[in-house]
Amino acid sequence: MNCILRALNESKWIVDKDPGRNSKKVKLDKQSLSLYWILPIDEA
Repeated sequence: MNCILRALNESKWIVDKDPGRNSKKVKLDKQSLSLYWILPIDEA
């Protein structure tokens, strides 16, 4: 999974939703998860 996130980040597909932060931590069923804001594909 880390190589996927690294590739998305290096190609500038992950954007900072909050200044200086590109992920949002949430808890689900006692497990901590990181959510990322991925740029949508332009369908022009």
